[in-house]
Amino acid sequence: MKHWIVTGTLFLFAAISVSSSVLAQEEAQIKQFNQQFTTFKQRLEKDEAVSQSLADQAKAVYLLGQKVYGADDLNIAALGEYYVYTMDAGFNQDDYVDVSENIVRIYTLNNKDTKGISDALLKLGNYYLDKGQDNKGYKTFNRLEDIVADSGDAALLASVRLSMAKLLYAKSMYNVKSVKKSRQFAEKAAEYYLGKDATNYADASFWLGKTYYSQRKNKQAIKWFSASADAYGALGDQAKAERVARTFLIKALMKDGQEALATNQCQTVGMLSKWEENGDITPLYIEPPSYPRNAAINRKEGWVRMSFVVDIEGYAKDIQVIDSDGGSAFERASTKVMKNWRFAPKYVNTEPVEEKATYTMEFKMDE
Repeated sequence: MKHWIVTGTLFLFAAISVSSSVLAQEEAQIKQFNQQFTTFKQRLEKDEAVSQSLADQAKAVYLLGQKVYGADDLNIAALGEYYVYTMDAGFNQDDYVDVSENIVRIYTLNNKDTKGISDALLKLGNYYLDKGQDNKGYKTFNRLEDIVADSGDAALLASVRLSMAKLLYAKSMYNVKSVKKSRQFAEKAAEYYLGKDATNYADASFWLGKTYYSQRKNKQAIKWFSASADAYGALGDQAKAERVARTFLIKALMKDGQEALATNQCQTVGMLSKWEENGDITPLYIEPPSYPRNAAINRKEGWVRMSFVVDIEGYAKDIQVIDSDGGSAFERASTKVMKNWRFAPKYVNTEPVEEKATYTMEFKMDE
C-alpha cells in the first residue's frame, strides 16, 4: 500500500484566482483533511485492529480528499486503497464496488498504472467471489487479464494469473467452473515461469496439481505435484514448501494405487523432516474410518488413542489401543483403517528406521 505525504501547500496557487472567502474555505478543508489523515495514519502505524470506527474514518478521509485534491487525482486512488483495506475486514462493504472501480478509473486516467489497476481488480474479483457472485468475479478477472496483457508486462501478467488461480481455487468448493478457471490461469503462469523463475514455477505447479487433485484427476495431479516438489527441492532453501508438495504427491499416488512410488515419497519427506518426539505423529495420507452404524444412528461420538510402529516404508504396524471413549466399535474402525495410512519414517544417519508413535482418532458427527 502506498503511503502519501499530504500537505496543503499544493493548493495555495489557487489563491490568486479565487476570493478570500473561497480561499479561507479551501484552507479550512485542507487543514481538516490533514488532521483527519494524520490521525488515521497514526492509527494504522500502531497496527490497530480494523474496526467500524477506523473504517468510518477511512471513508471520511477518502471523501474529504476528493474535495481537496479533486476527483481524478492519484491521491484519491491511494486514499481509496486505504478505505478498501478497512472494508476487507468486513466494514462498509456497500461502498466496495464503487470505490474499487474509482481506483481503477483514476489509475487508468493517470498514465495507466497497471500495477495499481491489477491490485484493485484482484481485490474486487475476490470480493465478488466472497459474496457468491461468481460470474461477476470471473468477468472481473478476465477483464484484469486483458488489461495486463495489453500493457505488455509479461512478468506482471504471470503474477496476476497465479494470484487469480489461488483466489479461484480457494473459493472453488463444489464449483467446477472455478476449478477450471483456476487451472487455466495456473497453467499460463507455469508456462511463463518455466526456465525463468524457479520459485514461482514451483508455486504455479503446486496449485495446478491441487486443481487436478480436487477433481480426482490423479495422474495429472501427480505430474504437477512432482514438478513442484522437484523444483522446490532444487532451490535448496524451500524445505517446508517441498514437504507440502511431496505430501500432496503422496496423496495423489495413493489415490492412484501407486503405493511403491508413494513409499519413495514418504521416505523423502522423512529425510526432510524432524521426527516428532512428543505428541501425536502427523500422517501424510489418511483414509477416513467407517463410522460405526449404531453409533451414527444414535449420533454417538468418541475417540481412540493408538500406539504403533512406523516402519521404514511409512506404514503403521503393531497397532494397539491405548485408550478410548465411545466403545469397541470405534476401536475396531480405527485399527482397521490405520493400516492404510502413510507416515514419514524416522531417519537416523541418512537411513530409515522403525520407531514408535501415537495417534488419536476422533469420531464426530456432522453438525
